Amino acid sequence: MRNTSKFTRTLIALAMLSIPLCTPLQATIIQTYNDRTTWQAATSGQSDIDFSDLTLGNGGTYTLYTTSAGLTWGGVNFTGVTGSGGYYMVASNPGGSDSFGTGNLLRGPAYWQGGYIELLFGANVTSIALDLMTMTPKGASISLVVDGVSVGGAIATSTGSPTFWGATADSPITSLRVYLSMSGSGSDTQAMIDNIAFGQAGPPPGSETPEAATLFYVGGGVYLIAWKKKRSLRLART
Repeated sequence: MRNTSKFTRTLIALAMLSIPLCTPLQATIIQTYNDRTTWQAATSGQSDIDFSDLTLGNGGTYTLYTTSAGLTWGGVNFTGVTGSGGYYMVASNPGGSDSFGTGNLLRGPAYWQGGYIELLFGANVTSIALDLMTMTPKGASISLVVDGVSVGGAIATSTGSPTFWGATADSPITSLRVYLSMSGSGSDTQAMIDNIAFGQAGPPPGSETPEAATLFYVGGGVYLIAWKKKRSLRLART
């Protein structure tokens, strides 16, 4: 009886230790990434958006979006909001010195207009990513706001290639705003975005680590087998 009680107490203690590990976090804690491969390893159910299939107006050169409807593409709504409360966003394929060689992309209000590009996501999105660029000139800094909360400081974009940014959160992300920062911006500078991706935070299927509850049951089973074997040997000697 004494040994049985000791075994029961051990199982209860193991269960209590597993409770904090099994309880999901309530706060939205965002982790950021500057490498797409690392972000992909932390994301499941990934969907990708580029604008290569978007038909441009004005002889195939650009399409201007000046209403609150913006552009809905690949399950995400995009709008360009100016500092005066108006709307301005352009889909184009920048050429010349403003080109990054990525094809069609979206660019938002000029620095003198104020404002931002806003992305609105659907339900259950807890992981997001995109490429960031600026034009006139290249290499200006960008600031990001997720669901009304600024994420980190200003991001210095590259002049030679798109700058990747990604984030994962433990509760759904509904919006991302892309602002031009003062650093490196001229009056005509515009932020540009491309290669948007989103999904759920957590590794893709097949790469998960065991949950705490699973570890508890496995550990409890191993302990039970060892306890029964030890008890059987003791009875055999009596």
